[in-house]
Amino acid sequence: AMVLTRWGVTLVGVDPRPGRRAFARKWVDHLGPETDLDLVVVATGNRDALEEALNSVRPGGQVLLFSSYYRENGVLSANRVHYGDLRVIGTHSAPFRMMEEAMAWFREGLDPRPLITHRFTLESVGEFLEAYERMEVLKGVFTPGNKEG
Repeated sequence: AMVLTRWGVTLVGVDPRPGRRAFARKWVDHLGPETDLDLVVVATGNRDALEEALNSVRPGGQVLLFSSYYRENGVLSANRVHYGDLRVIGTHSAPFRMMEEAMAWFREGLDPRPLITHRFTLESVGEFLEAYERMEVLKGVFTPGNKEG
């Protein structure tokens, strides 16, 4: 979302957790389900989120799966893809050239620090695991000795 806003893309965000929705308001134009979207990115392994993505994309649109569904079986509606003439694309990483482009954005002033929601010391890994289990951590940073680093 942070990068797409640099290109003037209209963004819609959906998340069931109020804290994450409030955090997303920095970058998205609208929060809540929409329909007839050109592209939907699913960045969670949640079955309901995938179903909502398939229902939100326009006929002929694209759904990008940037998540794993290792706990789920049969979550993709083949009929919805077929009759909706949808493109479903899976990815788990980015090519090196995209990493180079991201580094150029950082040099040009894109600041990723607002994405960091939590800081932990190496000694507080238990605290991290508890916060992660509660799904509170968006991006966490570990530092050797204090939370200020």
